[in-house]
Amino acid sequence: MTNQNKSAQARQRRRSSDGRFADEDKQDSLPSDTKIQQAASLLTDDTEPDFNQLLTATGAFDDPYEARHIEFDMPDGSTLNGYALDDGRIDRNKVPAGWHAYSVMESDGDEDGETTLSIDHDGYVNHRMDFITTEDLSQRIDSGQLTEIHGDDWGFTDNDLVDDLAEKSGDDDFDLDTELEEKRHDMMDSAIRDQIFFKPDEENMTALKAAAWQTINHDEQNKGESTIGDLRIAPSINPHDLHLEDMSEEQIKEARKYGGWDPDKHKYVHFNQDGDLEGLTEKQADKLIWDNRQRILQAVRDDESANFSTVNLLHNCFNRERQVREHDYTTPGDKR
Repeated sequence: MTNQNKSAQARQRRRSSDGRFADEDKQDSLPSDTKIQQAASLLTDDTEPDFNQLLTATGAFDDPYEARHIEFDMPDGSTLNGYALDDGRIDRNKVPAGWHAYSVMESDGDEDGETTLSIDHDGYVNHRMDFITTEDLSQRIDSGQLTEIHGDDWGFTDNDLVDDLAEKSGDDDFDLDTELEEKRHDMMDSAIRDQIFFKPDEENMTALKAAAWQTINHDEQNKGESTIGDLRIAPSINPHDLHLEDMSEEQIKEARKYGGWDPDKHKYVHFNQDGDLEGLTEKQADKLIWDNRQRILQAVRDDESANFSTVNLLHNCFNRERQVREHDYTTPGDKR
């Protein structure tokens, strides 16, 4: 539970400066991070993060209470806000969609003992900390604008990420785990209701594939099996995610026979609900995911280990489609 005294202190001014269907190379496989980021970029912008975006940010940290709110005064007069692991590193693979991770390096002290900071994409020499922000700093970094940040131009506030969430929630008894679970249930219930508005475009399919893959992994880790295990789709050229090594040659031969999988013909393969190895073209693989979208949404709702970034992306996709369709049906002059 959030320390209320600490949350009250957070109102003070900052004190001084003293993250495809499967990636073959990843254990916790997902459709490519690039595609997920592209899908999210159509749904978010670089304004101050709202409550749901802050919830999403918790996924970048093993312990969100260690994510300190940091501020930088930018050369153009703006203020950059983010969440930092002081003297720590953030796994770039865990950075949620809509957020960007950067490194902060600290220079040696000058004659007066003052040190300066510089921000880079992923630095190691003289590394001080990593932080995440909703702002894309690529152009500023590449143009050399963030190479000399003085002590008066940055600092930590008294808040951590969970403090900021508690303040935005307005709940004195805010509990992060409870909030994540309730939000997941509400968002997925809404998505299930709104699925009649959904259409299988690239962004929506990317979100569904990511959700299916993550949920299957979590279910297998937590329960031993998944209710949507038949939706684990792997490339025929490298189907190791299906754990075929646990089967005998005779079992594989029989599963191929009854499922019709031909590695030379089919781009993808999965175990169907009968336990047979069924080959799929790309179009068939997409259709399998699409036709089972309600099962995926329900499985995400029930997944206690669900990544909130994926939950939020799914919710935003469905909410966007609902708003578009509602607008279509309320256009002035519409005679329908």
